[in-house]
Amino acid sequence: MSQVRSSSKQRITNWQRSKRLLTVYARPYAGSLICGLVAMIFVAAFSAAPAKLIEPIIDDIFVSRKMDMLWPVTLMVFGVFLLKGIATYMESVFMAYVGQRIITDIQKDLFSHLIKADLSYFHNHASGHLISHFNNDVTKLQSAVTGTLTNIVKDALTLAFFIALMFHQDWFLASIAFFILPIAILPVARMGKKIRKVSLNVQEEMSTLTTLLNQAFQGMRLIKSYCMERYE
Repeated sequence: MSQVRSSSKQRITNWQRSKRLLTVYARPYAGSLICGLVAMIFVAAFSAAPAKLIEPIIDDIFVSRKMDMLWPVTLMVFGVFLLKGIATYMESVFMAYVGQRIITDIQKDLFSHLIKADLSYFHNHASGHLISHFNNDVTKLQSAVTGTLTNIVKDALTLAFFIALMFHQDWFLASIAFFILPIAILPVARMGKKIRKVSLNVQEEMSTLTTLLNQAFQGMRLIKSYCMERYE
């Protein structure tokens, strides 16, 4: 029972952090964020477009042998991939800008908070752990902002366009596929939980490693004086 409560508290905490990240830190860059989301919509649409172009390629060119359709279809395929590349570039630029600005603001607030803390706080927390918050934890957060969040939104939009295309092409086969889809989602969801646990363990180990390296480098004179290289 206590494990259930602790896990629910953890979920609430994660939701509160994500909400604060979007409402407080991302709000000043709402314009760039909206431009990035619009670019994602175009990327998702152009990702599903080649599936629609397969029909004229097979029916008109390979089956009906309509050679006059060769160039129009070729230009359409080239145009789709060109526009997808442009949209992908714009999405990467806008989301990278938003991610960098958010990380900069978080680092400023974190430093301002730590610099005002009591001296006892620094005695109770190793300097390596504090440095790890600035480097490793913030880098993980940047990856979540510019990488994971972007991929989730973009993949969801791409999936929506593909689902619409599937039902447009053949609603019966699409309905059968939706019965099989939940079976494939369950192992993926379980694997995601395990990956999150491993990621938290990696962050803790990196924090410990940073502390050990920081202590070793700061005490290098003592190490050399007492010939403690092997011990270290």
